[in-house]
Amino acid sequence: RGLLIGVCLTCAVQGLVAAIAYLCLKIPRWYALGVLTGICSLIPILGTAIVWIPITIGLFIQQSYVKTIITIIVGAFGIASIDNLLRPVFF
Repeated sequence: RGLLIGVCLTCAVQGLVAAIAYLCLKIPRWYALGVLTGICSLIPILGTAIVWIPITIGLFIQQSYVKTIITIIVGAFGIASIDNLLRPVFF
């Protein structure tokens, strides 16, 4: 039971952090992308990158280079590291 609660809380925090980042970057449908990021965090290896890498590519295509760099930094170091930081706390 504790494992399930820990996994759900970790997913929720990752989704929340992602949604806040997407909102700050003014990415359309930030709330849906945040939820999707949280759900995808359950997938081993790829996880949240399934969501934030396509967003990064889209921002690059739109020539939003500052937003692209911020998304890479937040995705690779912020959202992805939450799993490593929170999972031991919840278990």
